[in-house]
Amino acid sequence: MANPEHVEMIGKGAAVWNEWRQANPSVIPDLSGFQFIWKTSTLCPDLSGVNLANAYLKGAFLQGSDKDWPDEWGPHFGRADFSGANMQGITIIHDRFHSSNLRGADLSGASLIDVSFEKADLTAASFAGSELSNVSFVEAIVENIDLQGAKLKDVRLPDIQRWNPKRDAATEMTGIAVTAEHEATVAVDDLDLAKLVSLLLDSEKLRKLINLLTQRVVLILGRFDQERKKILDLIREQLRSRGYLAIVFDFQKPARRDLTETIQMLAQMSRFVVADITEAKSIPQELQVVVPNLPSVAFIPILKADHREYAMFEHFRRYPWVLPIFLYRDERHLTESLDRDIIDPAVAKSDELTAPRPV
Repeated sequence: MANPEHVEMIGKGAAVWNEWRQANPSVIPDLSGFQFIWKTSTLCPDLSGVNLANAYLKGAFLQGSDKDWPDEWGPHFGRADFSGANMQGITIIHDRFHSSNLRGADLSGASLIDVSFEKADLTAASFAGSELSNVSFVEAIVENIDLQGAKLKDVRLPDIQRWNPKRDAATEMTGIAVTAEHEATVAVDDLDLAKLVSLLLDSEKLRKLINLLTQRVVLILGRFDQERKKILDLIREQLRSRGYLAIVFDFQKPARRDLTETIQMLAQMSRFVVADITEAKSIPQELQVVVPNLPSVAFIPILKADHREYAMFEHFRRYPWVLPIFLYRDERHLTESLDRDIIDPAVAKSDELTAPRPV
C-alpha cells in the first residue's frame, strides 16, 4: 500500500510535491495502490522512479504547461515524467500521456483501457504480461519496448514498418490499425500481416520498395554439388561485396511445381539472373519456365570452360534478354572477370530492357 506521508504530500499539489522531491532525492515515493481520479493540476508532478504499482489512474489531469490542453483531448498526463517508475499492475482508464516520459517505466501486468501514448517516450518501457485495449502508440518512441506475453486489442501503432517490439509466442495482437487515424480503419490480427497490408495500402512506399529490390536483387541459378560449392559461395559473396542482394537456388533435388513458381517470382524481382548451366540437370526446366516470360530481366549464363552446354540451351539464344554464355576457367578467372564479363553486361542489358520506350 501507499506510504501515507507520500499520499499526503502529493495531495498538497504538484508544486509542493516537486519541491519535496528535490529536497529528498534519495527517497523513492511509494504511491502503490493510489487512486488518481479526476484530479486537476496546472503543474505536472515529478513521478519519475515513483512506486505506482497497482495504482489506479482514471481521468486525471496533470498538465505540464500553463496553457490549457484542448477540451476534446479529455483526461491528460501532458508531458508527465514517469521515467523509471514502477507501474506494475497499474490500472489506467481513459487517459492521454501526450509527450510524456516513460523511459524505462515498468508497466508489466498493467491494465490499460482507452489510453493514448501519442508522442510519448516509451524507450525500454515494459508492458510484459499487460492487457491493452483501445491504446494508441502513434508517433511514440518505442525502441526496445517489451510486449512479451502482452495482449493488445484495437491498437494504433507508430511507423508500423519500424515497429519491432520484444514479443514471444504468448504475445497477442488483434485489431491492429494499419490506416491513418482519420481514415476508414483497416485492421488485421497479426503484426507481420499488418506490415504487409500497410505497405500495400501505401502505393508510394510500395513503389520505392519494388524499385529498391529490382535494382539490388540478383538471382543465382545452378546445380552445385559439394565439390563445386565454392563456386556458389564465390559468386554470392562477390555480389554481396558489391552491394547486391544475392539469392541462391541450389538444385539438389528434382524441381517441383511450387519451387518453379517461387523461382519465377524471385526472377521477376531481380535486376538480372546468373544461371550456371554447368552439369545442368534441373535448371533447364527452370529456364524454360522463366526465360520466355520475363523479357525485362537480363539472364547471363555461365559455364565452366572444360564443360559443354546442354543440347537444348541453343533454344534460349533467340531471346534478346539472354546474353552470350561466359566461360570461366577457375575461381580466380571468375573473380577477376566478374565485373567486366558478368555484372557490367548484365546491368547494361537490364537498363536497356527497362528504359522508357519512345512514344
